Amino acid sequence: MRRHSGQRPFTCDICGKAFTTKGNMQAHVARAHTDETPCAWPTCAKVFKEKKSLQIHERIHTGEKPYSCSKCHQAFTQLGTLKEHILINAGLKPHFCDLCGLEFRCK
Repeated sequence: MRRHSGQRPFTCDICGKAFTTKGNMQAHVARAHTDETPCAWPTCAKVFKEKKSLQIHERIHTGEKPYSCSKCHQAFTQLGTLKEHILINAGLKPHFCDLCGLEFRCK
């Protein structure tokens, strides 16, 4: 319900950012305001603050590319990269500069 109402009663004591749940606020503090890196890949020196970042990094080592283009079937390790690829295929440039109007595919 807080998501729909916009209510964010849990506030970070360090930066003042507000959250809908206590767990989200605690995760923010651990990621943004500590040097803690609890997720590590065992075969290289890379360490990550979030499990999701570690999972994305693992794909470099495993070669897994779970996202593929429905038109050309080119595969990608990250959903964002596939989305950029789709824009390129479609010739779309949805982002633009407010000052000069120049258009871009990526923010």
